[in-house]
Amino acid sequence: MVPHELSNEQGEHEVIAAAFCRPDLYPTLQHIRPGWFKNWADKRLWGCLQFCFETNGGPEPEVIDRLLKEHYGEEASGLLERLANIVDGYLHARHLTYYCRIVERAGIRRELVDWSRSLIELCESGATFSDIREHLASSPALPAGLTDGEVAS
Repeated sequence: MVPHELSNEQGEHEVIAAAFCRPDLYPTLQHIRPGWFKNWADKRLWGCLQFCFETNGGPEPEVIDRLLKEHYGEEASGLLERLANIVDGYLHARHLTYYCRIVERAGIRRELVDWSRSLIELCESGATFSDIREHLASSPALPAGLTDGEVAS
């Protein structure tokens, strides 16, 4: 059974919170790319969490604090506050696959739209067909198993 309809942002927040609150579930989340998050801050938070898993085996608050301060300076306090709010609103991991699909589908759609816009700009700029072919070869790949309709687990 699928939970009530969530917005893309809610789904993104559930994924971030699950990674922080339930590090044992990270294998279910590790395929999610930072670029799939819509909000700049959420992209940064997800990238930081991924780095923590890759280097430390999981999220450690002091490491997250240090990384955000090193990379984002004055914006770090806002990012930390956002992470705290996301974690405070965490529901549960019961529908984590569903939340991952929300992030994945919205992110892939944004990637395709951005790629399509860049193709249009390239064509309108009078680029060579060789440049256009190269751009076509760089199209975002759709993950295997992506289907229409109900989200599969």
